[in-house]
Amino acid sequence: MYSILIADDEELEREVLSLFIKKSNLPINNIIIAEDGNDAFVKLVCDKPDIAILDINMPELSGLDVLEKIRKEKLDTKVLISTAFDEFDYAVKALKLGATDFLVKPVLKKNFLNAIENTISKLDLENKNKTKMEQLDNVIEYFKNNSMSNLTHSNDTIPEAVVLIKNFIEENYSNYISLDDIVSGCGYSKYHISRLFKNYMNCTIMEYLLKQRLTKAKDLLVKTSYSIKEIALATGFSDPNYFSLIFKREEGISPIQYRAAKK
Repeated sequence: MYSILIADDEELEREVLSLFIKKSNLPINNIIIAEDGNDAFVKLVCDKPDIAILDINMPELSGLDVLEKIRKEKLDTKVLISTAFDEFDYAVKALKLGATDFLVKPVLKKNFLNAIENTISKLDLENKNKTKMEQLDNVIEYFKNNSMSNLTHSNDTIPEAVVLIKNFIEENYSNYISLDDIVSGCGYSKYHISRLFKNYMNCTIMEYLLKQRLTKAKDLLVKTSYSIKEIALATGFSDPNYFSLIFKREEGISPIQYRAAKK
C-alpha cells in the first residue's frame, strides 16, 4: 500500500481529489493534505509520502518551489504537478525537475486515476528492482570476468541490468541527461553497462535514449496541438532547431510534415 500527499490551496480541489482516491481501488491507504507550499514541504520531509500532487499556484511556495526543494533533499517521492491549461511552460519546467506527470485543471477523474495508476506502476517496478540488486551485481560481476565474445543468450531473456537502464531512460527522457547521468543513476560501471546494453539491445544507450525521445515526440505531434518548441522541451531537447534537425535526420521528414501526414 502507498501514501499520497495532496497539496492545493483550494479546499474543493483537495476534497475532490481525495474523494476520487477513496472511491477507487487504488492501493493507497494514507491521504495527507496540505493547504500551501510550506505545509506541503514540511509534510513531504516528515511523512515521506510515496506520491505527491502539487498545485503550481500555492501561497508561500509554489508547486515548482516545493519540487525544487524536495529534489535538493533527495526525496524519492513521485511528484505530479497540477496546472491550468495556459501554464504549459511551468509543466515543462516541472518535468525537467523530475516530475512524473502533470494534470491540467480542472482535473478529470479518469485522467487523475490514470496518472496515479501509472505512477503506482512505476513504484511497483522500482520496488521490484530494489529486491533484485544483488542479482544485478552478480550479472555485472559476471561480465567483468567473462569475455563478451563468448556470450550466448536467448532473445527473450534480457538481463535485469539492461532492464534497469531502459527504465531509467523511460522515466528521465524529458530531462537533459548524459551517459554519465544514466550510469550514475543506476549505480553501475559505464564501460560494462554500455557493452552489456548494446549486446542485448543492438544499439548504444544514447541511441536508445534518442529513440525514446523521438517516439514520445511523435506521440505529442499526433495527439496534441503543442508547438514544436513545446514538444522539443518536453522531450529533452534544449533547442527546437536541433530537435527539428535530428527529427528529420531520423524520420526523413520534419516534425511539421510528420504532424500534417498523421492528421
